[in-house]
Amino acid sequence: MANDEPKKFSDELKALRAEFAEVADKSKAAVAHLNTVIFKQELLEMRQEQDKTVAKFAHHGVLESVGNRDVTVLIGKSKDTGHGLDSVVGQGIDAASKLRFAAHSNYDLSVSASTFEAGAAKSVNISDYDRMEKARAKTEANAKEIVPALRDIMIANTPDKEYTRSRHYVIISDGNTTDSIEAAAKLIEGTLRGNPKATFDFINVGADNGNINELVAKVNVADEAQRPRIHTIAKADEVWGTFSNVLRERIAAAPFVKPAPVAPAPTPTAQPTP
Repeated sequence: MANDEPKKFSDELKALRAEFAEVADKSKAAVAHLNTVIFKQELLEMRQEQDKTVAKFAHHGVLESVGNRDVTVLIGKSKDTGHGLDSVVGQGIDAASKLRFAAHSNYDLSVSASTFEAGAAKSVNISDYDRMEKARAKTEANAKEIVPALRDIMIANTPDKEYTRSRHYVIISDGNTTDSIEAAAKLIEGTLRGNPKATFDFINVGADNGNINELVAKVNVADEAQRPRIHTIAKADEVWGTFSNVLRERIAAAPFVKPAPVAPAPTPTAQPTP
């Protein structure tokens, strides 16, 4: 005979709890899957933004053309070049940081930055906001001497090495970088003769080119393509656009072409035993 006793209310509550638990488990799994999808989409969008930046200076838009090269940015820091993000020194550091972010991990293009005053160049960690902020800090010093930095560059490009990567040195300043024109010119010459894949570009902010014209005129190079170039702009906020143009011109002159894969050697066929 069927049991006609009514269900206890506690049993009904337990059944309801089980339904909610099942829904909660499904929701938890759905949220976990959605988190994964969101993370992948954010990475994709970041990569697309990076590619968009790199495309500005890639040769004919071929992103791989930027590979196999090192970019070194030297920024004159003095009272004249100002302080803060909107200054010459600030925009120079920002341009190097922007390039590093765009190229980091995705391309074979390394980026480094240093400021120079009167002594040895000071490296700037362009992946660390606090370090960049410190490098943009105000200074009362007005000595401008790039010779120590150029000496280090020449030593790093001696002719006894075999160079497979292009090296681009970009100097951002107000047009005054040295009181030692002859010495600076000889150091640049030594670098270019030691490494045929090295180039120098000067980005000068302001109407006055300082003594850069005189410096570049004294650099004697056999290959005109290696001759240092001067790019004059009116304001600091034009640094990034000019920097991109410099890279586009240099990459167009020596785009990286990925080597074709080498076909494996054919397997020798066994000869029949006589």
